[in-house]
Parts: sequence; C-alpha cells; structure tokens
Amino acid sequence: MDGIGWSMAHDTDEMATTASLVVARDAKEDAHGWKRRNARTEEMETCAGTYAEYTGLHPVYFCEERHGEEPGTSRSEKEIGRISGWRLRDKMKTTSVALVLCLNIGVDPPDVIKISPCARLECWLDPSSMQPQKALDAIGKMLQAQYERWQPRARYRMVLDPTVDDVKKLCVGCRRNAKNERVLYHYNGHGVPKPTVNGEIWVFNKGYTQYIPLSIYDLQTWVGNPCIYVFDCSAAGLVVNAFQNFAEQRLKELQGAAISIPSHPPGILKGTVRPEAMQDCILLAACSANETLPQSAELPADVFSSCLTTPISMALRWFCGRSLLKDHGLSLDLIDKIPGRQTDRKTPLGELNWIFTAVTDTIAWNTLPRELFQKLFRQDLLVASLFRNFLLAERIMKAANCTPISYPALPSTHQHPMWDAWDLAAEMCLAQLPRLLSGDPGTEFTPSPFFAQQLTAFEVWLENGSQHNSPPEQLPIVLQVLLSQSHRLKALILLSDFLDLGPWAVDLALSVGIFPYVLKLLQTTAAELRDVLVFIWTKILALDRTCQADLVKDGGHIYFIKYLDSANCDHLHRAMSAFVLAAICDAHPRGTVACLQAGLLPMCISFLKSAAAEGPSLLLQWLVLLLAKLWEGSPDIAAAAILQHRVVEILAPFLMHASPDVRAAAAYAMGGLIRVDGSTGFRDNDGEAVDMNIPVNDPNFVIDEKTRFAHERSIILHLLHALQDGSPCVRLEIAVALARIAASHNLLYGAAYQARMKSILRQENGSSVRDGSTRSGSLFPTLSSSPLKSMESNNSSQPEIAGSPNGGRKSGFWPSVLDMAPCVKESAPGGTFEAVYPDSESSVGHYASMDAALVGSGFYHHLVDATVALAHDPSPKVGDVAEGTLKTMAGLYPINAPVPASSRHNRTNSWSFSWKGGSSYPRSASPSSGSSALMRRHVEGKSQLHDTKSCASISGDLVEGTKKDVGGSSDQTTPSLRLPSSKIYEQSRRQFSHPSKSEGSGLPLVPSSLQKDVWKWVERRHEASEQLVKLNARESVANFGAQTLQVDTESADGIADICFQPLSRLIVSGDLTGTIRVHDFQEGSCLNKFRVAPLQQAQPGQVDLQTHRIFLGKSVYSGAVGLVLIDILNDLEKPALLTCARDGVVRIWRDFLEPGHQVLASAWQALPRIGESYTTQMVKVGLQLAVQRTPPAVFSWVEREGHLLCGGGGTPSIYTWDVQNELCCAKLSVPRRSDGSLPRLTCLSGLENSPLVLAGCDDGTILKYDTRQQNTPVAGTRVHRAAVVQVLPEPGGLSGRQISGSVRGDLAISDDRSDTVLRRVQAHKGSMSALCKHRGLPIVATGDRSQLVRIWSADGEQIAAVRSHSSFLTNRVGPVTALRFHPFQPLLASASTDAHLAVYSGL
Repeated sequence: MDGIGWSMAHDTDEMATTASLVVARDAKEDAHGWKRRNARTEEMETCAGTYAEYTGLHPVYFCEERHGEEPGTSRSEKEIGRISGWRLRDKMKTTSVALVLCLNIGVDPPDVIKISPCARLECWLDPSSMQPQKALDAIGKMLQAQYERWQPRARYRMVLDPTVDDVKKLCVGCRRNAKNERVLYHYNGHGVPKPTVNGEIWVFNKGYTQYIPLSIYDLQTWVGNPCIYVFDCSAAGLVVNAFQNFAEQRLKELQGAAISIPSHPPGILKGTVRPEAMQDCILLAACSANETLPQSAELPADVFSSCLTTPISMALRWFCGRSLLKDHGLSLDLIDKIPGRQTDRKTPLGELNWIFTAVTDTIAWNTLPRELFQKLFRQDLLVASLFRNFLLAERIMKAANCTPISYPALPSTHQHPMWDAWDLAAEMCLAQLPRLLSGDPGTEFTPSPFFAQQLTAFEVWLENGSQHNSPPEQLPIVLQVLLSQSHRLKALILLSDFLDLGPWAVDLALSVGIFPYVLKLLQTTAAELRDVLVFIWTKILALDRTCQADLVKDGGHIYFIKYLDSANCDHLHRAMSAFVLAAICDAHPRGTVACLQAGLLPMCISFLKSAAAEGPSLLLQWLVLLLAKLWEGSPDIAAAAILQHRVVEILAPFLMHASPDVRAAAAYAMGGLIRVDGSTGFRDNDGEAVDMNIPVNDPNFVIDEKTRFAHERSIILHLLHALQDGSPCVRLEIAVALARIAASHNLLYGAAYQARMKSILRQENGSSVRDGSTRSGSLFPTLSSSPLKSMESNNSSQPEIAGSPNGGRKSGFWPSVLDMAPCVKESAPGGTFEAVYPDSESSVGHYASMDAALVGSGFYHHLVDATVALAHDPSPKVGDVAEGTLKTMAGLYPINAPVPASSRHNRTNSWSFSWKGGSSYPRSASPSSGSSALMRRHVEGKSQLHDTKSCASISGDLVEGTKKDVGGSSDQTTPSLRLPSSKIYEQSRRQFSHPSKSEGSGLPLVPSSLQKDVWKWVERRHEASEQLVKLNARESVANFGAQTLQVDTESADGIADICFQPLSRLIVSGDLTGTIRVHDFQEGSCLNKFRVAPLQQAQPGQVDLQTHRIFLGKSVYSGAVGLVLIDILNDLEKPALLTCARDGVVRIWRDFLEPGHQVLASAWQALPRIGESYTTQMVKVGLQLAVQRTPPAVFSWVEREGHLLCGGGGTPSIYTWDVQNELCCAKLSVPRRSDGSLPRLTCLSGLENSPLVLAGCDDGTILKYDTRQQNTPVAGTRVHRAAVVQVLPEPGGLSGRQISGSVRGDLAISDDRSDTVLRRVQAHKGSMSALCKHRGLPIVATGDRSQLVRIWSADGEQIAAVRSHSSFLTNRVGPVTALRFHPFQPLLASASTDAHLAVYSGL
C-alpha cells in the first residue's frame, strides 16, 4: 500500500529525532542519576529545536493566560500577586544600648572555682595588667567600641559594677530615649555569683561589700519592649527560663485585672508592659542553666561576648589553634596584623568578613523557619549581626562543652556543612599572611574562590531544581555576590534564571532579601546589566505590585524610561520595561505623575507610530497598556492624548492586529479615554489631589464638552467595528467601554433604552405584529438587528474623522454579523499577517455633533442594540458585563418615566449623572448590593423589565446615593453606581509570572505553559510514532467487526458527533442537547459529563437567541444547544475540546477530562445567527412566535493550519477562523444557482498544508476554493445527484485522491487535480448518514440509517462490515449518526440515534 508508506514516512521522519532523544536521555545518566551538563545541554538544544519545529507545524491552541481562567472565578490577592508575605510589616532599629558590667576585678565570686591557668581576657584586655579601676574603665570603653562597629548611630550608656538604682536609672533612660525602637541590654556577670533559680541576677551595694539580687521581673519593667538582652554569665539559662515565666505571669495579671493596654511604650510602673509585645523580646544567653563558662586559657574569659562583637578575630584565633598552619609559621600575633578593613571587601580582612556574613546567612536561611529568619536576620541590622555571630558562638562554645541558648530558640547549627566552606576560606587567607606581611611591595593578595564556587553550585542546582525540590542553599550567597563587581553579572544572570522558575521562586528570593540589592543596582550605569535587571524587576512586579512605591521613591522609574528609549535593546526586554512602567502607574497616582513628568506619554506614542501593526505583539501589547495606565484616572491626560497626540487615530489600527492580546489592550486603552465622572486629576489613596506640575490653563489639557462628546462617540464607533471579534477578551473590553459610554452619556443612552422598551410593548400589544411578518426592534434582538446598519443611510453627508479603520470604503456598513469581524490576509505563505475588515463604510465621523447623533434611528439606539448583542454573547464573562449595563438602565429609566431632557437636546444638564469607580483608584469589580439583588431576581426569572412597578422597584434597589441634577427640577435625583472593571491588565500581568526562558543557555523561547513539559512531549511523541509504525493496512483491518465497547449514553436526542483522545483510552461524545460525555472505551465508565450551555428558564417577554423565540405565555425552559462537531485540539499536549453548535457558536473547553473541572477557555459566534441574513418568517406556535427552522451550520477543523471552517445555516459565505489569533482570516462567497437560490452547504473540508477548501452542497455539487487567489470558487463539480454527506481529501495521505459520499449511499473516488471521478461505488442501499477517514491508513468508513457500518479501502474495495443482529449477545448498531477513526490506532467509533456508542477494533 503506497499510501500507507507515504503517511508513515511523513510522520516517522518528523518524530525520528524525538524518539532517539528518549533513548539518548536515558543512556546519559550516570550511576548517581545525574546528567552531565554538556550532554544535557546538547540534548536539550536538540529537543528544543525539534519542539520548535513541531510547534511550527502544530501550534498549541488556547493555552495562553487569557484562556486559563473560568468565568466567575476569582483569585486571592496573594495568588494574583497583589500581596506577598516577604515584606516585613515593621522595620526596627536599635537606638539605645545599655552596657552593664559586673566584673569586680581582683575578687572572684564565691561560687566559682577557677583553674590555673584560666581565661583572663575581657574585651581582649588583660585586667591584671593595670589597676582594677582603670582596667574596668578600659574594658567598658572597649566593649562600647566593639558594639559601635555594628551600630554606630545608637546611644550608648554604661554602668560599671552598678547598684540596683544605677541599673534602674540606666534602663529607664534608655527606654525613654528609644521610644518605640529596640533597646539592647548587655549584662556581663563574670564578677558576681550565678543567677538564682528564682530569676535574679546580681549587682552590688554602694560599698561593694554585698551582692544585691536584681529581679528579672523588675528588669522587664524598666527596659520595656521591644528589646534584646545579652547575658554573659554562668548558668545564664536560668535567666532565660525566668524571663519567660515572668512574661507569662505578667500576661495573666494584666488579663485578670483588665488593665487597659497603652499603645505607646511603657513607663517604669509595674504592670505597664504590653503583654502582646513580649514576643518582641529577644534573649541571648552564654550557656544553659546547669553550665558554667569555659575557663580554658586558649579562650578569652568573655568568649560569648567576643563571638558576638568581634566574630572574625574570635573565629580565626579558634581556627588557628586547630589548623595545621600553626606548624608553618602561623601565630596568634599574625592574626591581629591581617591587613585591610572589615568594610573594604577587596582587602583580606574585608573579604573574610564578607565570606563570614554569607556563610552565617546561608546557615540561618537553610535551618530556620522563613518567618523566624525574617524576624531575626532582616528586621533589625544589629539583631541580624548579633544572631550571625551567635551561630559562631554556638560552634566555638559547643567545642568547649558549653551550649549557648536563645529566645526564640534556634536549631543546632554547629555542624552545618557551610562551616567547612568557612574553614577553607579562612585557611586560604591565613596561608597568605606570612607572605603578605613580609614587606615585599610586589606581593598581592589572592582573592578567595569561595563565591565563584558557590555560584557554580547554584548553577548546578538550577539544572535540576524545581518547586518540588529543596530550595537552593546558595541563594543568600548569590545576594552577597551582587556586591562584587567581578561576579555581579554572572550572579544576576543566575538569579534571573532562578526567578524564571515561577512565582514561588520570586517570593523565595524576596524573602531572603533580594529587594534592597536590586533596588540599589538601578543606580548603576553598566550597560551589560540592563537587560538582566529589567528581567528581574519584571518578575518582581509580576508578583508584588507594592514595590512600585519604592521604585518611585528612589527614582527607579527613570532607569526603565531610559531603557525603553534606548536604541540597542531587543523587543522582549523593551516590552518588559514597558510592563515595569505600567506596573509603576497601576493604581499609583504618584508613580503615574512621575512617569508623565519624565515625558513617557509622547515617548510611548512615538513608539506606537513607528511600530504600527507590524511590531512584535508583546511589545505592542504593553506599550498600549502602558498608555492606558498613564491616562487612567486623569481626564486631563486623556484630553491631552486625544487633542495633542491624536491617540484615537493611533490606537484604532491595533483593533485589527493579528494578536488578540494587542486587540484587547487597544480596546481597553480606548475605552479608558471615555470620561465617566467629574474628576480633574490624580488623587492618592487618601483622596487628596496629587500635584502633576502641569499648568492648569494649558490648552492642550482643556477640552470642551462638545468636542469631548464627539471624540467619545468616535471612540465607541471604532470599538463597534470589533464587536464580533473572536476573542472574548476583546469583546469584554468593548462591553466595559459600552458601560462607560452609557454612564458618560447616560440620559441620551437612557432615552434610547426607553424607546426600545416602548417599542417592545407596542409590538407585544399587536400594533406591529402580523402573521408572517418579520419582528424587529425587540428588546433582545438577534445580531442581525445591526447596531450600525442604518447609520450610513441616515448620516451620509457627515464628514469623516481621520483614522477610520476602513479607510473610507463605500459599501454597506454592516451587511451581516461577520462583516464587522476583523479578517486577516496573509501576504505570502509564512509571511506576516495583516488584519483587515470586510467592506463597510466608516461612520466614525457621522456623529461629530449632538444633533447628528439624534437623527433618524439614532446613534444611542444602536448602542443599546450593541449592548443587547453583547448581553447574549456566548462567553459568560462578556454577557454578564453587558447584561449589567442593561439592568442598570432598566432601573434608572422605567418605561413610564418622563423622557430625559437629553432627548430634547438639553445639553446643559445631560451629563450630571455620576457613576462611582469609573476612573478612581482602585477600580472596583464588584457591583453594588442593589445591582446584585437585581441580578438574582433576573436569573431566577422574577424580573419583568417592561413592567412599570417592577422597574420602579429595580430603580430603588440600584440607587446607592442621590444628588441633585444640575439644571433639572428640584425633585430630580441621579443615582451613584459602580462601573464594571476591566480584567485585561491583571490577566496580561500574570503572563510574566510564568517561566519564559528555556533551560540552558542559548535555547529558543517556548510557550511558558509548556516549558516544564518538554520531556513529556518527547515521550508522547515517541509513543505516537510507535503506534503509527504498528499499523498495517489489510491485515490489521480485515477483522474490524470486533466490538470492544458498547455504552448507552442515556442521551434523549441521540449523539451528534464523537472523537478519540489520541494518547489515552478515552472517547468524547456530544449530543443534540449540547451535552458532552467522556467515556473510557475499555472499561465503559463515564468519567465526565457537562453541558456546553446551561438550560435557562425563560420568562414572558424575553427572547431566546438559541431557539429564536419570543415567549409571550407561561415560562418554559430554553437554551438547548445542538452540537454538530466536536474535536480534540492539542492532541499531544494540553488537550482542549472544540465544540461547534448548530447556531454557529464555537466553544473551547480545557480540563474537560477531569470530572467537574472543565473550563470554558473561549467562545465566539463563528457564523451569523441562523436566519439573520435572510427572510425570517414568523409563525404562530401556540402562545409563542417562533422563527422557522433553517439548515444547521457546518464546520471543519484543519489541524495543521489551525483553521476552523464555518458555513451553512443559510449564510451566503464560508468563514475561515484562525484559532491561534482568534479572528476571521478569510471569507469565501457561496455562488447562487441559476435560479437565484442559494445552495445549502452540507459539509466542509480543508487540506493539511494546503490553501484549498472543499464545500459540499445539497444538490451534490462540490465547490473548490483557493484562499490564496480569490474568495469565489475556482471549480465547482456536481459529483453526486443528492446532498453530499462528506468530502475526504487525501485519505490516508494519498496525494491527489478524493473520496466523497452522498445521502443516496454512493461513494465517488475522484482525482482532485482534474476533478474527474475515477470510480463510483454504491456503498449503501439506503441513505448514507456518515463518512470518515483514518489519519494514517488509506481507509474510510461509511454508515447509514439502516444500522450498517462498512469499511472501505481508498480504491473502493470493501474491507469489513458491521451488521445489526437480533441477538443481544452480538453486535448492536443503531441508526448511525457519526463515525470517527482513532488517529493512531485501528479503532473505529460509531454513534447512533438511540444514544448508543460503540467502538470497534481492527486488530
């Protein structure tokens, strides 16, 4: 079979590389399971190349951010990035330090027995080398100097060998000076007895003849909180235990006495310590309750204090005694001579301090809980330094059998592996000391490789790391490396790779302390850092918008404005910089003002002018969104953009861009230009005006009402040209814009709404309804009631405004629904797309004046019709917004109310209405309580909009507050309501939260949603290739009668279509009621069941667009959607379900395989609604008026092209929808017959990798179109004498072969190049009802109403047949309605009218 060989070769060649990759990947794993980096990089490059080649042929559809959110769902603020837990609520600093030294030099405490020799040094001074009093003073000054190294700005006070009164006076004074800040209390008790079990430490009397106890309870009261205590004495753990007991006791006393808790720092009275603030007390103790301080002569007497205040000296001295270097000339004297300063990282001493900070931060980060790490290591600089040094104290004193303790308690860290890295760095530095101190001027210090090695370790983690692995240990070190110019670029690149792993990685980096580092780096002018800094800030702002205030405060917005204006940056990073600036302006007036003052508005407009519609979609999208954020909330800026920069004419072409994101952004930006309230500028969160430093009398910022109204009408007309856009996001922005125009022009819009309502009442009363006449002007008209249909005839003499989307073409404005849908023409195969609109005349300039807007049928009447059309949008999120606008109008303008003054051309008081939330910060998405109540009544069928009493109650529910109407009567009030808010910015912002870079360096960018599944894709592709190889033509399909499954789907109206999920054992069916069922065809179980459109209870007076009925009698249920086609998109990855209905509505479902988790990813009206383009005869059916049935729509999915072909339904055209870009890319005309009648399309077919389209008609004619040449058929051949069932081009990959069948049961095998019939076969004696082909085998299947299914070769030879039998033990086939082959296996599914589903195997 030559055809089989061609098909298998075609797919096998495409998948050969991916199949070998799976074997190569497994072979490259060593004994430990690690992949060698070079091999992995080469492998991933090959994989990415194959992936890119595959996605070029098979794009992944409906996996973008805009497709992932189910209508009606909402994300938490933390999940969408508004709030993140990394930012500390309260930053603190230690402002007062109290030093208490009880040494009593020369007199040993009575409970201490000292060894000989023993530790003598205090603050590195020997007390025995000088007079006791001088030694005490010198030690006190040295201790203060050591603390000042960590906190130089604090106020230091000390008492030496004090009394109780001295300590009290000291503590009270420190608390008074510190106010709300932290106080450090350092106690050295080396000259007094150990603390008591009752919680007392010792001081002296005035004559130094007695030891006086000092209660910790009193000390708590004097010091107050927040505070940190350091107890350097034996048995210091007793103090910690007593401190906690007293804190609990104090809390119980205050609770029992019901003492009011002051909000200010406590005084000196007992009981004034706030109990909830005791958690702000931190304690560091030298040893536990049953231990004494070490007395080894190798250590100083105050080893604990030395570790806390002089960690480098202490660490090196301790290490020197244990290092082999002591036998090679290294002595303790040399340690004191290490050159450099601790603040200079280029010197040996500074580098050691830098490494020590990195090591201790890393140990704490990897051992402490995140919240505790934030509190101890990021809240207070002095506390962070003390706790870093406390880790060293634990290591040194553990070796001396002493355990330092703390409150809060820390886990043991003295054996952490990072201490080995510190020892290595210290050894390498100390080994250079003899050479550095030799006096040779040519000797240079060799920096430690510590940071380079840690960066390499971090890079290794990135190769295999993910959210499910342990966080990288080196993350705190990476932040320290940012301080080094030599390693900064590599560290930033690795950091950006880490942030790109997802929001969890960004939050992790922010919690470790990345923010102040990257904020400071914005002050650098290094060109090589620009791209990576823009990327990092993009990831940060995508997670947490609150960083915008810090950026503006430090002038960081200037950095991104300069980058945006630079010439040598790529489109991706330029788009990221635009996003950063948009995030700065988002709900942040001061940030917006700062950007405006820097000249960002004309810069963005200049970019859009130069880029036009050919620029990269991501860059255009964010430039447009940035513009929208610049004028959001400020009508003055919007006026300047309209008048001075003519921004409407600049944005209008982007409504026709190929990218849905760009089109939605343009609609959002243009809708934001419509003014909805009386605000005159920016206001901060407190409602105070923000000074924009712009002259108030500048004519560029002043617009009169007449001009503004004209421009707003031109804006909405531009948007109405995209009313039938294929993307719900675009239509949603148009619905929001219509709500804004309804609020801005509320009285004019309300008058039009009243007129439409009264027209409905007159028609229902019989004044304009006659048997057989067309019903028009209904409240809920079908889209054939074109909102713009009569504009041209009523206003043809008006001048046009420049920038019309259609360039002033002269023809009917909106002949049909899709005439207003944007179309795309491809300039050449593989070339760029150019979005165009079908021929229609621009009416942008027709309503420049108020008088012109009220002429004839009226501009606002058409806006009402457009809003009604959107209220019946197949996407619920679009319909809800438009329906809310109509319900608001129903409450504001009851039918019996007087006609608003605006309809009598009263322009003075027609704009006094105010809607809340239109342009204030932040926008509110939630409706008012009254609006919510109305929504509930409407959904429950209790709202009758044409009833006067009902409308009055609705109006009362909607009104939140009223105010006098300027220029109107005294009793006239205007309600204050909320506008629907746009979701496009939040939706677009989240795309930067997902991974965007591929693994390794130099790899191409791939879709973020699929980046982590590249290997899974390779394996699935390999599995599909193996299944195709196993197929064998005649031997495999000779016994196709083997039935593997028969299921009763319990569908009342029969199954309309079926399809297989390629790489699973699932089959999907859809019936004539719009119900989808997912079955396991091996077990027969139903895994999921849902309706594509819910049944709704219709009330009298409402119109159902699905059945086209106007209900005049009792309530009935409506909304049944008859499916005609279902198919699987993205068969190898992220499967989506395509459902096409009889009424021309297309819906895309994601996660449909999971029970109850299906998500409507997209929905649009792919065809004009049935009966709209031609005569719609009205027939009386009981109490209803129903439109006569017209033929159903027909569809065909062309997978490799990504095109959905739509036709039938009485429309005179075939529409080709580009599902990747969600727009109509071609419109093909169906020629009329000689008698003037229009053929009825019965089927459509498209060729893979070909511009040809085949259409079957009800008279047996097959039309052939070439979309490259013209929109009319290039050939039309009457192959059959009856309606064509299906046309199958190139069955099994046979080039030039075409098989078609008719309802009379005949098959025609044709040469599609010459359109000649090669063979005819009478496949069925009765009527043929279904015909399908296999993707990889040259076989077809036919079915008829007489319960017979037959398998045929591409040459017309019968291979197998499945017949009906009377026995219940044998195969059962009902009247066949649909057939479908499995794409990779010899399996055939059959559906019947009796709701039975059967699967047959050819193995």
